Amino acid sequence: MVKSANSSINLKVTSVWYENADKVVFGAMAADDEGRNVAVFKYYVVHAPKRHIPFPIKRMQIWKVTGHYTDRSVVKNNIPQTEVNITASKLNMILPKNVNAFMGLIVNDNSFEGIGERLAFKLWMKFRKRIYSILENGSINELLETKGLGLKGAVSLIQGWNKYRNLRHIAWFDKYDIPSGIAMQLIKHHKGKSIQAIEEDPYRLMSFGLSFDEADQVAKQSFGFKDNSPKRLLAVVALAQKKRMLDGHTISNHSNLLLIISETLGEELAAQALRLEHSNFSFFVSSNGIYHSMAAWTMECVIAKRLASLSLRETWTPSYEEALSKTIYNLPFSMTERQVEAVTTSFSRGASVVSGGAGTGKTTILKVVFECYLALGAEVKPMALSGRAAQRITELTGFPAQTIAAFLKQDPICSTSRTVLVIDEASMLDLPTMFKLVTHVPPMTRFILVGDPAQLCPIGAGKILHDVIDIIPTTTLDIVKRQKGSTGIPEFSQAIRDKKIPLFRSGNIRFHEVAVNNINAKITDLYAQKSIHSHIVAAKYSGNGGIDVINELCQSLCNNDGQRIEFEQQGKLRHLNIKQGDPVIFIKNNYDRGVRNGTMGTVVLAGRSDVSAEGEFAVADIKIDGEERVIPLTMDLIDSVRVAYAVSLHKAQGSQFKRIIIPLVNARMVDNSWLYTAVTRAEIKIELVGSRKLFERLIMRDSAINKRDTYLKVLLIKEISKRS
Repeated sequence: MVKSANSSINLKVTSVWYENADKVVFGAMAADDEGRNVAVFKYYVVHAPKRHIPFPIKRMQIWKVTGHYTDRSVVKNNIPQTEVNITASKLNMILPKNVNAFMGLIVNDNSFEGIGERLAFKLWMKFRKRIYSILENGSINELLETKGLGLKGAVSLIQGWNKYRNLRHIAWFDKYDIPSGIAMQLIKHHKGKSIQAIEEDPYRLMSFGLSFDEADQVAKQSFGFKDNSPKRLLAVVALAQKKRMLDGHTISNHSNLLLIISETLGEELAAQALRLEHSNFSFFVSSNGIYHSMAAWTMECVIAKRLASLSLRETWTPSYEEALSKTIYNLPFSMTERQVEAVTTSFSRGASVVSGGAGTGKTTILKVVFECYLALGAEVKPMALSGRAAQRITELTGFPAQTIAAFLKQDPICSTSRTVLVIDEASMLDLPTMFKLVTHVPPMTRFILVGDPAQLCPIGAGKILHDVIDIIPTTTLDIVKRQKGSTGIPEFSQAIRDKKIPLFRSGNIRFHEVAVNNINAKITDLYAQKSIHSHIVAAKYSGNGGIDVINELCQSLCNNDGQRIEFEQQGKLRHLNIKQGDPVIFIKNNYDRGVRNGTMGTVVLAGRSDVSAEGEFAVADIKIDGEERVIPLTMDLIDSVRVAYAVSLHKAQGSQFKRIIIPLVNARMVDNSWLYTAVTRAEIKIELVGSRKLFERLIMRDSAINKRDTYLKVLLIKEISKRS
């Protein structure tokens, strides 16, 4: 195999092999500027990030591709050839310069509907290269001079050419090494003023995907910006705010930002940056010295106003009383006083919280809430962030639930609809998601947030549940309902929640003291002892206690002889590192296929499918956990399935398993809330693996949620006080 340095080559696309949200993989042949093939026994496979591609890759397009490549000798159809794989760093489309290349471009792009080879040939022979200026100017009358081309075809040509119209602008951006995909985003946003916008402030490129270092290089080398240029300094302040939000905060103070900004600018310029006038920029400083991102401030204000208004709206009529009494009377179990209070509050208030520790029956009593609202003719919409948690709601209540992402993709709710949004596992609800929910529904739509504030905090910025709990009407449940018998898990988990070192009194909870270098081997051995109903929940992906390593070891030990998933694509044999018999997890939602992010299953057939539709290509069959359903692993699912002997805690949240195995590692995200959430995933048995001293330190480690700086609680209290 030969590796090359960065180099460029003209390639003509022969086929698009693969595409997802981040990249495109396509096959190609080397071509000259005229589009003629120049290397018959060599073919290219280009791996191109979407950020470098201004418009969809189509067969017969010609691209100048820059990147690193590796080549190897292969035999294809009994003919020795060279396969060259290129990791592209830049792509520039080359307009066809002869009739064959032009025909290839037009005919193979379905944007030019109704234009076949004959018309494409006539267009080129009549106008030659002038065809491009005609299409760019939208000159329909000139196009109609072509014999056989009608008005419909001319309009199709103009509309189809729209995506290519900005090639001249893209060439300007290319001079400054700005990726074509980013250039197209800029042009869409700033339209004809895109070049002027970047000349005035190259740091705008950061809003479209360029890093600060990349934008800084463009600004300094191409436009002469200095280290102390105000636009540069303000860009670093905005970048610091963004870093704070990535760490979960929605507000900052002078000290927070100075520390981050100094890493880039040094202390003197950092202090100068924070003294600049910040008005009309992406953040502002309030009178109490707090720095607010304009985006976060807007979201927190909107949410505070909505929840304050709803929480103060109380409705109770005889029909409410009747619906509640009938529902409670028909229950197969008796409710505690606190549970009745939770149902009543959720039923009577426009916004409320049902809180409680693991297993206190939060999700179970929701069935009562749902039935009460349905008796009044309201529409109840249960949902959760993860697909697994949404599925769990359906299993426990019998009411169909969905992910929040699926709900937000639907049309906004009608303003006259009586709707109740019930959000489970609300401890993971971040600020942007809550804002989207609030703005997706009419002002009178009710909200019920259900969750345990001691569990994992949101991945995104904010801490919605923690900020609203006990500020809007809240009922806290405190009687454990989940585990049956004397597993010892409720007492064990409650001790961790209370930051107390738990006693190992139950045989169902075992600690395995091992050195950090032996964690993976011990975890794998424990799993192999009783793999049925066992799940490994881990905090990181690599190294000791890492998900990827453990998955590989478990597969080797427990399913080494399983048949690997193999398939042919574009005449080339490919495979997944997944075998028949492996547990798997889907990491993306695909509602057409009936899977959600977090859906788990087992590969029951590899290499083909017994359940796929006629004519549909599938490479395996997967039986979904807890269901009789078997789904085919089709090409649109291949990129979203992973081996799942071990999974992250975020994927497991909202689910319970009979036996949980937990590797204890000193990772940044492992704290009291992580450990508490992990042990509460178990129904019967817990296996803890690692150092006892580390275990005790993790119990006492303050949860990340307590270190987040947010402003929603302050705004909510002000709004409620103002309206009371």
